[in-house]
Amino acid sequence: MKAIMKALSEAGWNTSQFSASAGHLLATKTDPEVNRLRLIFAAHPGDGGNTVVRVATDPDAKNFDKSQLESIFSRAQDIAARNDLL
Repeated sequence: MKAIMKALSEAGWNTSQFSASAGHLLATKTDPEVNRLRLIFAAHPGDGGNTVVRVATDPDAKNFDKSQLESIFSRAQDIAARNDLL
């Protein structure tokens, strides 16, 4: 989650971990043309010791470009690999 938080910060998102034990993270972004955008990330253990991260977008953010999520996840993987966080 640390790598995701850093990637989100670099992309201009504000993050707050509201349930560290459950691995939940809330990210918000204020865009002047759109209401406040929110993303919710949830991490849980996966097979083979891997961590699975799921994300949900705010249902009101109909025009949200989901390719931004791919960019955030890609950057988080780069950060994690460089810092041995994988």
